[in-house]
Amino acid sequence: MQLKARELLNNAQNGHGSSAPPKELASSFCCLATCIRALCALLHLAFSSLNLHRVWATCDVRNHASYRVMEKLGIREALFKKDVLQKGEWRDSYLYAVLAEEWDSASRA
Repeated sequence: MQLKARELLNNAQNGHGSSAPPKELASSFCCLATCIRALCALLHLAFSSLNLHRVWATCDVRNHASYRVMEKLGIREALFKKDVLQKGEWRDSYLYAVLAEEWDSASRA
């Protein structure tokens, strides 16, 4: 978890106030509940300590484990149709994003 937080910090230093969690986050944890807790901790770090404006992530629409985590947190932004060419096949992706003010409101509810 410390390494993942460090990667988020490094990503945050792009000067735009926006970052994405490392793609390996979901595969680092064995169950949905643990992954959700880890992502909540990263979002808390991103918004409270790093003062980021927005955190985003993408995943292949066929990656049920990844998008279940994001949707359990109640965040989804867009569907990109055939935006990634992988192994000779065009694949769709979901984009997930949450703003600092949305996360603050949700965490107080």
